[in-house]
Amino acid sequence: MEEITDTLAKQFQLDARERNERIPSGPKKLENRIGWARTYLKKAGLIESHRLGKVTITAYGTKALRSNPPSINIKYLFQFPSFSEWKGVKPKDPDEKEQDDIGQTPEEIIDSSYRKYKEKFASDLLDQIKACSPQFFEDLVIDLLVEMGYGGSKEDAEAVGRSGDGGIDGVIKQDKLGLDVIYIQAKRWDNNIPGDKIRSFAGSLDLKKATKGVFITTSEFTDEATKQAELMGKKIVLIDGEQLAQYMMDLGLGVAERTDYPVWKRIDMDYFQE
Repeated sequence: MEEITDTLAKQFQLDARERNERIPSGPKKLENRIGWARTYLKKAGLIESHRLGKVTITAYGTKALRSNPPSINIKYLFQFPSFSEWKGVKPKDPDEKEQDDIGQTPEEIIDSSYRKYKEKFASDLLDQIKACSPQFFEDLVIDLLVEMGYGGSKEDAEAVGRSGDGGIDGVIKQDKLGLDVIYIQAKRWDNNIPGDKIRSFAGSLDLKKATKGVFITTSEFTDEATKQAELMGKKIVLIDGEQLAQYMMDLGLGVAERTDYPVWKRIDMDYFQE
């Protein structure tokens, strides 16, 4: 992203003042606009991001460039179903959508903008999580469950994945007295979780004579994986990347309040120091 910012600054012949110009809420205007352009292109499927601060063009993106469009703007991106779905509009009426804000009240505009901001923030938060080590991710999962009220404190939980304990990455008390425990599997993956991973996790629970487990991933679960979790003779809760980011935002884990917009958040980089 730093290379992209420098390249675009040179392309548009921006001087130091223009490069450092900020919007009222604080961020630099150039970096803010590039960040949103990245989000739009990702939602359209033209680029993808598997590492923090790095993007890669996709096959759809290459095809779009080869078609030599006069410009790639929001109206152009509506032809891609994933972008239209994210925007909440059918591909055939982008012109109508672009005029929506004209008839909206300030409250409606704020609500719509806040929803989009949260979606972008969740995507950025997942990028940050994926940039961390697997060991850190296991500790993060323990932190999350403690914040959700399981166990009493982090001392009551244990991250055991680094020792390879039978496919179990963590153990946490369901209640402060420790009358029951929950076993955890944590996968910091880009690919979706298939059904065989759920069956394997269920087998690990059998070895522990456990009836409850939580499987958390930074990606998504396939339909087969979801079905397998429902069919197992034990309680297995699945938490995908989108839910993980939402829980972290709701609980204030790894995020900090923005002083300019108290109801909005920024990534707390201090939390992610390993």
